[in-house]
Amino acid sequence: MVLSKRERYIAVITLAVLLVLILDSYIISPFVGQRERTAIEKQQLQAEMDRATTLFKRRILLEQKWQEMLNDGLQNDVSKAESQTLHAMDAWARQGELAISSVKPGRGQGTGQLKEVLFQITGDGSMKSICSFLWQIENTSFPIRIKEVQMGSNDENGKSMSLQLEISVLYIS
Repeated sequence: MVLSKRERYIAVITLAVLLVLILDSYIISPFVGQRERTAIEKQQLQAEMDRATTLFKRRILLEQKWQEMLNDGLQNDVSKAESQTLHAMDAWARQGELAISSVKPGRGQGTGQLKEVLFQITGDGSMKSICSFLWQIENTSFPIRIKEVQMGSNDENGKSMSLQLEISVLYIS
């Protein structure tokens, strides 16, 4: 069977199209799909690695903070924690000229090894003395936290203020 020139062109084009379709379905499409899946997997692994790196950096910072708390004041006995806090509050109040009228320690809750002691504090002083006292509490190195603050004015011009404060101190049981 002899093909004409036109028929040969049609046969060659048909074979070329079939070859391209076969190449596309067996080589090109699977390769492109695999490349897309690899790119997605790479992004997921990169995000996971970024999270792990952040976690390791945070671990180092938290370890340093934990060591600082252990060295500077995290007590292993409730009476030591209470005593340390009472002495510190007395010093802070004297330093800021705050007149503390009552301090009531109480037992707080806690889970595991970390427990907390609660303190109810009432005092009077100027706005400056109250601010100084609160600043000292917030910037101390042992684990103390302000849970509740109530302030009021004892006179109309606000020179004499009253303070009611609830704080908690952590200790290891």
